[in-house]
Amino acid sequence: MRYSYHADRESTLAAVALAATVTASLVALGSIRRSTAHLDRKVGKQLAARPHSRVRKIALASGPLGKWYVLLPFGLGVSAYLVRTRPSHRNAAASAVAMASVLSVLLEKAFDKLPQPPVPPGRSKKSTSVLPSGHAFVPASVLLTSAYILTREELLPAYAAYPLAAAIPVASAGAKLLSEKHWPSDVIVGGLAGIGLAAGCALAYEVAVRRSSDPYSAD
Repeated sequence: MRYSYHADRESTLAAVALAATVTASLVALGSIRRSTAHLDRKVGKQLAARPHSRVRKIALASGPLGKWYVLLPFGLGVSAYLVRTRPSHRNAAASAVAMASVLSVLLEKAFDKLPQPPVPPGRSKKSTSVLPSGHAFVPASVLLTSAYILTREELLPAYAAYPLAAAIPVASAGAKLLSEKHWPSDVIVGGLAGIGLAAGCALAYEVAVRRSSDPYSAD
C-alpha cells in the first residue's frame, strides 16, 4: 500500500486541536455566564420547528443518531475493521479510532458536571445538562477521527469519508435545534470540542506512525 508522510501534518493537527479546544472553551464560558443568552434565544427561535409539525416529529425521532450507545459500538467496529484489514499501520490506526470513541463517551459524561445555562424551552426536565451538546460532540469526535484514519490508510476516498463524517453530526445536532433541546451555543461548543478531540486522536496516530517508521526515534 502506498503511504505518504508529511512533516507538517502533526503541526497542523496540533494547531487545529488547540484552536478548536480554546474556542470551544471560550464559547462555553460565555454560555455559562449567559453572555450568549440573547443570541441563543434569538437564533434558537428562528431555527425551531413549529410545535407538532412533521419536521419537529422527525427531529425528535432522530435522537438515537447521536447517542453514545450508537457511536461507541460504531467506533469500536471501525477499530476492529482496521485490525482485520491489516492496513499499513493497523495498531496506530485502530488505537486512534478506539481512543476517540472511548474518550468521547467519558468526556460527555464528565461535561455533565460543568456549570450549566438554563435549559432550552424544548426540555421538560429543568435540571438537565445541555452544555455542550453530546449530539454534536460524540459524532464529530468518532466520525471525523474515523474518516481521517480511513483516508490516511487509503481504505476510503476522502470525497466520500469526510462529507459523511460531517453530515451526521450536523444532522444530529441540527435535530436538537429544531426541537429546541439545545441552545445554538451548546451545539457550537459540542462541535468544536469534537473537532478538537478528533484532531488530537489523529495527531496521536501520526506521531505513532512516524515513530514506527523512524529507526532513530527511540534514541
